[in-house]
Amino acid sequence: MRDWAGKRYWLLGADTGLGADLARTLSRAGVELVLSGKDQGALEDLMVTLPGRSSYIPLDVTFCDKLDGVAIELGAVDGMVYALDTQLPLRLADWNVAAANRMFAENLGGISNALSVALPAFQTKGEGHVVLLDSIAGLDGVSGGLGYGAAKAGVRVLAESLFAEGRPHGLSVQLVTLGLPSGLFSPTPAQAAAGIFEHMGTDRFRRTVPPLAGALMRVLRLLPIWLARPLVARLTKGAQD
Repeated sequence: MRDWAGKRYWLLGADTGLGADLARTLSRAGVELVLSGKDQGALEDLMVTLPGRSSYIPLDVTFCDKLDGVAIELGAVDGMVYALDTQLPLRLADWNVAAANRMFAENLGGISNALSVALPAFQTKGEGHVVLLDSIAGLDGVSGGLGYGAAKAGVRVLAESLFAEGRPHGLSVQLVTLGLPSGLFSPTPAQAAAGIFEHMGTDRFRRTVPPLAGALMRVLRLLPIWLARPLVARLTKGAQD
């Protein structure tokens, strides 16, 4: 189990429902938090509800022109949790380049920008902890999931690559696969936050929240594609509507 006493974490996406629930969970465990998100008012409102020490850095992490200043303001941290999870409906017949690019930028590109700040801080300390979120939408393509699934698949591969290289550098990397935001296996923000925090306290690389979603998707991937596709479509119907 990870010892949370005296730890300081940078939580990106703290202005979202999931990020706020995760902030409260981490703060109750004794973690000092640096909260980031685009909505400064939401960050300020969240801060006053947290039982532990916290500060905030308003930030649109999809832009990289102010990251040097962010690094100075952030200072030393023990870990980084990237809790942005943007899903917009997108179908082939109604392709929307703005929606697609936003999902790519917020779900995947922003991680690169955040890492450019966090990794040098971890290298200075000689250790660090990175927690990323992907989705079962990134494990197998689903109708209506254009953009979102592709971005989340990228997150998964990025996390796997960081994990493969990180240990010799003192970097602990973890990945949490969430059920679809609006599908049959959709966790509430509170459920997702509880699952993420529980996983963060372990030494394991990957966990699915809820666990049943991951188990079922693994079974479906063993089936012939002609049989698996209709089942996946039914299970993810809420995400397609």
